[in-house]
Amino acid sequence: MPSRTGKRFQEEWVLFDVPVLRIEQLSWRLEYEISDGGERLLARVDQVAGPEPRKGLAAAFRDSGLGEAYVELRVGGPDGTPLFFVTRHGGYPEILDADRTPLGRIDYDEESMVREMSSEVGALASLRRTLVYRTKVWCERLLDAEGRPLCRLRWTMGHPGNDSWSPLSCDYTDMEGLHIAELEIREGHPRDSYRLQLEFRLPEPLRTLVIASPLAFDLSRT
Repeated sequence: MPSRTGKRFQEEWVLFDVPVLRIEQLSWRLEYEISDGGERLLARVDQVAGPEPRKGLAAAFRDSGLGEAYVELRVGGPDGTPLFFVTRHGGYPEILDADRTPLGRIDYDEESMVREMSSEVGALASLRRTLVYRTKVWCERLLDAEGRPLCRLRWTMGHPGNDSWSPLSCDYTDMEGLHIAELEIREGHPRDSYRLQLEFRLPEPLRTLVIASPLAFDLSRT
């Protein structure tokens, strides 16, 4: 884990200690700004490895252009000091700390998806969401570096009349079922915006994984 002294600690403390974070994509590229929901800039996100993605019409008629290539995002303080990294080499993204030590990853939550559909009530609710409200649920987990599950993510996906499903929101619960965070999503073309509300001061590495999860999700679907 990175040192908890000096300027790096000050940057980390600000980013990791506020209850609300707004993550704004700046362009069709994988570049973002993270603020406290107001005017205070807390971090910048830049793509530092891998091909640039295609979005908009280019992606619609072809693909994102990333394929199985290695892609790396650096999350740094306003002065560029690295705080953590989000990487992907096909499959699901991984989160690394400032010293590039693995913290964990996001992964498909098969157990929760099965539970959503296993009961008659769950199946009927799923059908009603899809046909009436044009929404569906997608479940993922945050795992630590040893592969131990720390948190469940329940995404609500919308279907606003086109051929693709888009994320609307995400609820975060710990492995005991306690609600710990909520994510609101405004999908743009091509810029997306996320508002992350943290209910508690979470322990590490869970807090960093939760903060990184919107970036990991965006990277996984790019």
